[in-house]
Amino acid sequence: MAFRSRVLSTLGTVVLATVLTAAGAVVIDGAAGAASAATPKLDNGVGTKAALDNPNCDAQTKTIKIYLIARAPCVRHVEAKDNGGATSPGVTRDSIKVVIVVEENPNKPPTTPGGIGIAGKNQSTGGTGTLADDAHDENEVLRHSYETYGRALDIQFYTRTGLDEAAQRADAIAIADMKPFAVLSALPITGAELAKRKIVTFDVPSDPKVVVAQSPYRYSWSTDYFAMTLQAAEVLGKSVWGGKAKFAGDASMKTKPRKFGLIYPGSGDTLPYPDLGLFEKTLKQYGGGAIATKVSYVGASGPDTATNLTLNQQAAVPLIAKLKDAGVTTVVAIASSSMLEALTKVATKQEYNPEWFCAEWFNCSFDYFARQLDQQQWAHAFGVGSLYPSLSGNAVDGATQLFQWYWGKNQGSYSSYMFSILNNLYIGVHLAGHELTPQTLQAGLWSKPMQGGAASDSVTGLMTVYGPQAGLPYPAFAASGYDGALWWYNADIEGTSNVFPLNGKGKAMWMDGATRYRAGKYPKGEQPFFDQSKAIAFLPENADANLLPNYACTGCPSEGGTARPGA
Repeated sequence: MAFRSRVLSTLGTVVLATVLTAAGAVVIDGAAGAASAATPKLDNGVGTKAALDNPNCDAQTKTIKIYLIARAPCVRHVEAKDNGGATSPGVTRDSIKVVIVVEENPNKPPTTPGGIGIAGKNQSTGGTGTLADDAHDENEVLRHSYETYGRALDIQFYTRTGLDEAAQRADAIAIADMKPFAVLSALPITGAELAKRKIVTFDVPSDPKVVVAQSPYRYSWSTDYFAMTLQAAEVLGKSVWGGKAKFAGDASMKTKPRKFGLIYPGSGDTLPYPDLGLFEKTLKQYGGGAIATKVSYVGASGPDTATNLTLNQQAAVPLIAKLKDAGVTTVVAIASSSMLEALTKVATKQEYNPEWFCAEWFNCSFDYFARQLDQQQWAHAFGVGSLYPSLSGNAVDGATQLFQWYWGKNQGSYSSYMFSILNNLYIGVHLAGHELTPQTLQAGLWSKPMQGGAASDSVTGLMTVYGPQAGLPYPAFAASGYDGALWWYNADIEGTSNVFPLNGKGKAMWMDGATRYRAGKYPKGEQPFFDQSKAIAFLPENADANLLPNYACTGCPSEGGTARPGA
């Protein structure tokens, strides 16, 4: 596999990538880009004798032999000489060109917060891995188990030049000149420009209508926040609506009936805009009522995070004043991490201490982000979370277990981030069949059964589903965000963050053993938020052990194989 780096600058920002990629969408409210009539018939052999005879198929479960809970269906094997050759731009008989967009030189240890956040660990040195080594070593793990019909991923890197619109458009042109089949981790404007050029792109969360209009070239690499807000509305209606504001930080509020206020992004924020009509309809469906006080904000979106926070704090002053003056006891927050940080800091300055109900618009159940918020305020935060707890002791997550199944524990550089973005691409390639095109990639992703999280009774991962299977008003355009768990925030305990293994003070506390629920299945009635005896901060080391298969890793370095890590 060829690795090249195109290094232009070192501008960075904090980026979250949970279980991170996605599939495209078809039609939402008559949006353009409808492709259902043109969806190709897949020639991957799923369910046939040829697929079950594939050496890497478990014929009993009809899934591939890989050390994961969510295992793709078996497909038939096709040799390179029979794979159709150059079936699409960026695809040859032997390779699939993939560009990964990064913040700085991928061949050196990252220095920016965002780079450090997504970088992996070098098992031989114990230090931070480079993104190039992470990609090489995670790719070796995945190519061992997935069918690629004789083609290997040709991974190349592009270092972005900036976050502003001009830089993103310029980057899109430069990346398009590299003639890739797919681009991973592009920014939204870059992603839109690449999709216009019929290049498959996995970028930041986008409005479903936008993604649909660029189907089958546009995907989201992160959680479907639209779906998460609908789950938040369900929990709000079933479990929170009515009653007293007993979780507020202001003692005088605790005996008052809850009065709700909603804060949400208007124009100019770096996130898509929630569908408030659908949110309110869902809230009413599950027993809630009308929210009288609604406040929209315009978030700062420049390249400098410190400047953004300053601007957001200035914008937050009248917003908090309005909520306070309206007597709101419970703030329903649909907001970016930067705006949440600004809102909570301003609330403390204004001596306003309500309940905070997080609608999981930008992973506020992520410990690392939560620690950046005003802790006096966030100590009274609760809601529905798309994430899951970190594991206790020295246990590793599922992606790392898979990595060590292949490489062993003493070599290679692993990265849950790099695994995630590559794994979803591999799933699409695996199920697309030998005739790889953007259309068959999408059809392949859509055909994968619902797995993981609530679909597998797993507490150590997210449920993944693509296309119409999610049961949403639009086809699922992201891999995750379709199940969640109930949580509240404990500002007083210390430990390793979920998602990124960073130590610090403050943890999400997960209820009912971190049980995950699909939309429509959350429990009814008042829930024991802020009861430490009924919540956990960490999962046990052996969580979900019974769901993992017991496959030998034939030909792997862990079993004496000859593959060598990138470092």
